[in-house]
Amino acid sequence: MTSEPICPVIYYKEQTSHITVGNRDGFQHYFGGENDFLLKGQRFGPRKLHKVLSFDLSDPLLSNCFSIKLDRLNLLYGFCYDNCELEYKTRTSDGVVMEVLSIIPNESEDDWPYDEYPLYFEKKDISLSQPECCSYDEFLDFISQDFDENYADKLIVAVPPSEKYGVSLWGEMGDEEGVQVIFIVDTNVGAIKAFNVCT
Repeated sequence: MTSEPICPVIYYKEQTSHITVGNRDGFQHYFGGENDFLLKGQRFGPRKLHKVLSFDLSDPLLSNCFSIKLDRLNLLYGFCYDNCELEYKTRTSDGVVMEVLSIIPNESEDDWPYDEYPLYFEKKDISLSQPECCSYDEFLDFISQDFDENYADKLIVAVPPSEKYGVSLWGEMGDEEGVQVIFIVDTNVGAIKAFNVCT
């Protein structure tokens, strides 16, 4: 693996797949897109959550990771919520209905992470590389993190800033600092935990 994350990467059971933005591999994976999902559960606002990545789980690279029936996995994050910590659960197999279990803070900032932050990210096709062998410790070194909890048995997606998205995730300073969004996916129940970390 390279010395630092330059594209989103997926870790699961000592294997990693890199995500390439702008390519399509026969499956309907994509970055961004409009807010075409329904959220229930804990109230928050006024800004909406952003769809970061959406995976087509008919792709065997991902479907083999899940023990429940899911057709699509949507990864959401509250970029307009300062240092957001989000937990939610997919409630329908198509990934459209999700329940917010916890969001801290639950009130967004008008100018965070920068003024005129987009309502949603422009949708772009993405593709997944073939898996490579990678231990959990090697993965943590790669993303320059040491989590408080051990997530070795979970599916982890790390999303660093990239010009390939066509949008700044964090503004100039945050992007330069390499702030990443980390998604921890429990593939047994469809629950997702999301937070941000600095490299």
